[in-house]
Amino acid sequence: MLVVLNHHVNRVIYGFAARASDLGLSAHGPSPDLARRNLERLVELYLQPFQREGTLNEEIQRAGLQVDDDGPSLRVAVADRTDYA
Repeated sequence: MLVVLNHHVNRVIYGFAARASDLGLSAHGPSPDLARRNLERLVELYLQPFQREGTLNEEIQRAGLQVDDDGPSLRVAVADRTDYA
């Protein structure tokens, strides 16, 4: 299962912040690309307990996340956006 995140990247002190507003989570990095990759990892870690419990589909629907159902393994990717300044 591939979960696709809508996100925003903003410049912050000492780097960049990538935010998944659907989940209320954010990750940081020294570059926009690293902030996005850290956000992908964070959301994957956030969703793993729901996958173990068998409630992943319900949680994804509740959060309004976009899913490309291509297999049993959980993967997270950010949508291709560059809206940072």
